[in-house]
Amino acid sequence: MTNERPPQGAPPDPDGLAEAKVMLDAVIRALGQKVRSLEAEEAVKTAEALALTQELRRWALVAFEEREKVEKRMKDRGGIVHDHSIDFDQARAQIGRRLARLRAAGGSGGVPG
Repeated sequence: MTNERPPQGAPPDPDGLAEAKVMLDAVIRALGQKVRSLEAEEAVKTAEALALTQELRRWALVAFEEREKVEKRMKDRGGIVHDHSIDFDQARAQIGRRLARLRAAGGSGGVPG
């Protein structure tokens, strides 16, 4: 199992989303390993073993869906929209430059309302 925890000095994770993602990834891997091991055994031919394999697959799908939700919340928290993060400092600087140009071009002392 790999250690997917954030490195030392990483930004804080107050709502535990990074930890939740690490745990869901571990659950998905464990469920996948169990399904593969059950399918490799001869015992899978029994109805009980088949039902157990199907149940494990359903839980894996639940884990995938939850991981997707966590990843979406992490993107939302990080200001990522359509796979692009918004640089608010750059946007603020650009707005400031545009306002300065408007003030310089206006000459009347203000922007008409």
